[in-house]
Amino acid sequence: MNIDDISPAPWGRLEWTGELVSVDGTSTEDFTVDDVLRVVWFATTAPGEWDGETTGCVQLKDGRFVAWEADWGPTGNGFVCDAYGGTADLVFAKSEVAALRAMTDRARDLLADAG
Repeated sequence: MNIDDISPAPWGRLEWTGELVSVDGTSTEDFTVDDVLRVVWFATTAPGEWDGETTGCVQLKDGRFVAWEADWGPTGNGFVCDAYGGTADLVFAKSEVAALRAMTDRARDLLADAG
């Protein structure tokens, strides 16, 4: 997965009202796309649909994992204050497993469907 293919992306927040959440004491210090080491997972509902959902996780260069779930649609996504509210939280964790545990069943279903 190329990092440029991730949309919506948490490093593209605009008037965002979500929260930076630690699930295990991991620092919630903010980050940019330049801090990303690798994409751990990314899955989304069919891009041709009107509305959809997505989940993703990246590992930062400092070792932290950041995961998210966000809605998207024709007017924006969970990282932009618009019809979708801009309320997608970013979950910080020490491991991929801890990040995945913090996701909802819907996010895990998206990942399973993505294969």
